[in-house]
Amino acid sequence: MGNILSFFIGYFSGSFPSAYVLGKIFKNFDMTQVGNGRIGASFSFKYLGKTIGIVVGILDFIKGFLPLLILSKIGFEKLSLLFCAIGLMLGHNWSIFIGFKGGLGAMIMYSIFLYFYPFELILFLFFGSIFYILTKNTYYSTFFIISGISFLSIFTKKDFYFFILPLILFSIMSFKKRKIKELNA
Repeated sequence: MGNILSFFIGYFSGSFPSAYVLGKIFKNFDMTQVGNGRIGASFSFKYLGKTIGIVVGILDFIKGFLPLLILSKIGFEKLSLLFCAIGLMLGHNWSIFIGFKGGLGAMIMYSIFLYFYPFELILFLFFGSIFYILTKNTYYSTFFIISGISFLSIFTKKDFYFFILPLILFSIMSFKKRKIKELNA
């Protein structure tokens, strides 16, 4: 029961469409109607401006981190928190509040990584930044960071669930990215 409850808490928290709400409030602008319909921090920068883009990024990060923190403080177990993390990512990418549209979930994913893998994230953000400078490819740099976090977690977390979570989140993001490309082809 705790796993299902935490999944739905994560899903509904992740579903809060920060970019959509701020776009409507401050610019009377529907983020789902521009570009490829993605909502998130990167598209908020592009269509709503730097200030709102930063606020969207912060809100997306908080909506990913805070539910994990609260659920852990009230006694939810590790496996339930992992279900919450998957719910957060799915909710952000397919928000129930805006017709199952959403972003790719990068900020959500990084907030989840900060919660579960703070040391691994800091280490691989450094190496991932170097990888990005060399390749100029965000997607492959993200994959590099996630692979590193996943691999290192074998030694630091010693738990299969922690090894597989980054790969699951990246797979969700990759699936969403592919679906967006198919819709815009």
